[in-house]
Amino acid sequence: MKKLFLLSFLCICTLASFAQKETFDLVTYSPPKGWSRDATETIISFTVINKKNNSWCRINVVKSTVSKGSIEQDFKSEWQNLIVKNYNPSVAPQLNEIQEVNGWKIKNGAAEFTFNNSTATALLTTMSGF
Repeated sequence: MKKLFLLSFLCICTLASFAQKETFDLVTYSPPKGWSRDATETIISFTVINKKNNSWCRINVVKSTVSKGSIEQDFKSEWQNLIVKNYNPSVAPQLNEIQEVNGWKIKNGAAEFTFNNSTATALLTTMSGF
């Protein structure tokens, strides 16, 4: 799972070096070129579909919420609200150890789910601080 997180992070960093930056709530990012964009008050989504190999990817940037009191409670709450309600994974998430960077605590986890009769993976990264 650590490899999946690192691969996602590297893809986002690579894309970031070629695009203009946007800001949504507390996050400044570069939108990936060639991906479709959808926005609501609380979520900015980027989606790409590869019809040749029948694959897809969606990245959601979610507006911040009030902390529940700890990174563990924040992750658990967001996992239920963002992943379980939308993707209904059949197993509990595989979790990485909490990391601390510049005063922010970061926790991420991933679990497989079924979409259109295929296996997919939902990855959630939660950051708490300040």
